[in-house]
Amino acid sequence: MGINKFKKELLIYLSDFEFVEDIKITQKDTTIRIRVYLQNQILLNIFYNKDLKIQSFALIKNNRRIWGLDKDNRFGWHEHTIENPNSHKTVDSHTIKEIVDKCKKNILTLKLYTT
Repeated sequence: MGINKFKKELLIYLSDFEFVEDIKITQKDTTIRIRVYLQNQILLNIFYNKDLKIQSFALIKNNRRIWGLDKDNRFGWHEHTIENPNSHKTVDSHTIKEIVDKCKKNILTLKLYTT
């Protein structure tokens, strides 16, 4: 998937994400970094490299990852669970929508924000 398609798709799903306060995007030819600032000082840090086929989604509180879902060349698709964010639990591939939905679910599970 190209950088612009990744960004467009992600922003569509984030537009329904009621926790968002601000979004900062840094884009280069083959990479994009998106920092989604959420309410209650929570950060969703997203990285995508189209050439290396790397995706990283990390939910961060107090400068520590509390959940993440990544695809890299070392572990493939894996989740850093809310129970053990330092672990690497192998998972099936996820669409961007599935990742955003899972992130939202984890925010509610952790009671970081209530609707």
